[in-house]
Amino acid sequence: MTDALARRDVLRLRHGVLTASADAAAGHGAGFRQLRSELRRRATLPVAELRRRADGIEGDA
Repeated sequence: MTDALARRDVLRLRHGVLTASADAAAGHGAGFRQLRSELRRRATLPVAELRRRADGIEGDA
């Protein structure tokens, strides 16, 4: 039982890290305003891959 709870906690933590990374790379929740004269932000992490990996973790639980 303890092993199952530990595994669940690890999977939840991994999922949280991946989704938070994807959200940050996509600019969600950043609170930035962008005007035409400002530089555009580009994702430095592969957002689609992070989301795909996060979805895979949900299936492992």
